[in-house]
Amino acid sequence: MPQAIFLLSIFGYLVFCIFFKWSVDWVAEELPAPSLISLLIAFFMSPGTVPPEARLYAGQEYIQVPYIYICIYIYIYIYIYIWL
Repeated sequence: MPQAIFLLSIFGYLVFCIFFKWSVDWVAEELPAPSLISLLIAFFMSPGTVPPEARLYAGQEYIQVPYIYICIYIYIYIYIYIWL
């Protein structure tokens, strides 16, 4: 159960990123469309830094760091207080 909630929250953020990527006209902004795979890998491997090819919006690194810590906190909370 805790793993499912953790993964659903991470995939929920990925779904948000997919819809955000679809909603922006990258040709009009003269930017290459960011790679969601690079975004998700960098999300876990180096929180707080976003590679240029994965940047979706300004301030993305400031949103991702608290989000991943909240997800981990919820995971630990559910694991400790419900499963033990």
